[in-house]
Amino acid sequence: MKPSFEKPTKEVSERMKKVKSKDTSLEKAMEAILRELGLEYEKHPNLFGKPDFRIKNKKVLIFCDSSFWHGRREKEVSGKAFKKNRNFWTNKLIENRRRDQRTNKTLRKESWSVHRFWDADILKKPDKVKNRLKRMAANEANEKLTAIDLCCGAGGLTLGLKRAGFNVVAGVEINQEISKTYEANHPTTMVIVRDIREITGKEILELTGLEKIDLVAGCPPCQGFSSLTSKYKRKDPRNDLVTEMARIVEELRPEMVMMENVPGITHRGKRMLNKFVARLEKNGYVVNMGVLQMADYGVPQSRRRFVLLAGKRFFIEFPRRTNCRGGDKIKELKPWLKLEDIIRNMKRPVTLSDAIQKGGPEKFNWHVVGDLKEISKKRLEALKPGDNRASLPKELRPKCHVNIEKGFINVYGRLSWEQVSPTITSGFTKPAMGRFGHPDELRTISVREAASIQSFPMSYEFKTDFIKVACNLVGNALPPKFAEKAGRACFNAFSSIRY
Repeated sequence: MKPSFEKPTKEVSERMKKVKSKDTSLEKAMEAILRELGLEYEKHPNLFGKPDFRIKNKKVLIFCDSSFWHGRREKEVSGKAFKKNRNFWTNKLIENRRRDQRTNKTLRKESWSVHRFWDADILKKPDKVKNRLKRMAANEANEKLTAIDLCCGAGGLTLGLKRAGFNVVAGVEINQEISKTYEANHPTTMVIVRDIREITGKEILELTGLEKIDLVAGCPPCQGFSSLTSKYKRKDPRNDLVTEMARIVEELRPEMVMMENVPGITHRGKRMLNKFVARLEKNGYVVNMGVLQMADYGVPQSRRRFVLLAGKRFFIEFPRRTNCRGGDKIKELKPWLKLEDIIRNMKRPVTLSDAIQKGGPEKFNWHVVGDLKEISKKRLEALKPGDNRASLPKELRPKCHVNIEKGFINVYGRLSWEQVSPTITSGFTKPAMGRFGHPDELRTISVREAASIQSFPMSYEFKTDFIKVACNLVGNALPPKFAEKAGRACFNAFSSIRY
């Protein structure tokens, strides 16, 4: 029940105004401890909940809590001034404790690792505080949580997990050509070029030289569950990779599991998903799963994806949303990123044929587009930004679409600077595969532009000479920006139960 509040007396109000909130003796004592441990810090970072310190280069926040103000013990309410309005102070301390719990929850949703220290410990038991901070620092630096990335592809998931603080010790990828890109961008991570059907958890431990893995993460190829392939009734053998991931989890027994897939796994692949979840729960995992919109997490495209996070005997919350379609000041959510926020200032790309003649696509950092036929250019010329095939005059429509208004409407369309990008697929260099026409120019988006929309940094290398492979590397990836936030959710959930 929400406590009822009485107004503080004038005397108490005056006393409250005089209480220092910054540069207190408590903060100075904590500063001395942080300096002694060699931890670089920022005082009073401008973050929700007003933490006292942020450890630089880490997602770590420190609160120095006084026993009275943060309600450690109700008997702390003492003194003549407090006794005159005891009911007010008792209720206020209850609310203070609730506020601290809300602050912790909100910050952890934003992937912060939150640590609170009581005044009595900071002032009278500094060694206890030092030891706890040492454990925290060791975990952040030398004792990083370990992870493996199954069906690792280009390495978008691995990049995000590394940014979140994980030591990704191995990536498993069946395709030799694709593995070149992973290896180039993650040289300290072992690349196991194998079919996950043919590798065991024991082999993974032997190859990495580890006794255990903390997180098994993976994005099993999902085309068999995709709505884009739903018209094909034949069974896709790649669907079985979800089952193989369950087997590897059972063999490695990690603390956490992360899986990403297309939304179709919740209906077309429901039977297999239910079996996967049942196997996790049988082994003690608490499963959190749902279909999330990547644009809600700062990824510059509308991309709905199924996400599963599971902790062994603990719950992992999804990361907190940072964006929504139109923005929401009350909820402190930014608008979705528009196309112009990402690629508007990129220079004109080269065509694939020109790139091959001038040294190869990698020389141009894969800012390369496919060579379009004249009919494709005429179709793009007839469209305005944001238009799709429905806006094409009938004489320019493909024969299969002349008298058909249903089906995939976004094909042969143009992007708009003012809108969020649609889902990037592996067909983004082909107008027939989606709304991938450039807003201004008679071309599709380039491989590098698509990679930026997928939130890969400009420095990320795509090590192949083949445009089809490059498109698969980009289009099939989990956006690193979301992978980092999901990774931090896992990291912080596990860290909070260890300390």
